[in-house]
Amino acid sequence: MADVISLHQSYVVPPALTAALWEVLAQEPSVRLVGATHDRLGREAIAFMTRAPDGASQQLLLADPETGAYLGEEKVLVEKLDGVGFTPPAVTSFSAIVESRRIAKTEVPPAP
Repeated sequence: MADVISLHQSYVVPPALTAALWEVLAQEPSVRLVGATHDRLGREAIAFMTRAPDGASQQLLLADPETGAYLGEEKVLVEKLDGVGFTPPAVTSFSAIVESRRIAKTEVPPAP
């Protein structure tokens, strides 16, 4: 899931690739579809969840239920973790993609 997050936060991913990634995640036993929700911008979303590498958090991926577009992610602390001042459950990080679109080569700013 970290690679899916990184890919979508770094590039404008073609819809066919995003669809293929959702299909791969659907086959992964450690990933669950947890249902309908809203993202941090109030958009309707569906959430996929897996255990985060820290072992005390859950990683959520959020997708548009109509288009399958990646909307963002959240990391939720669900178990007490030494050295962390939050009481579970607590969202410890999140990101939201506000806009992702392709532009014409002529719109790319020149290199500095």
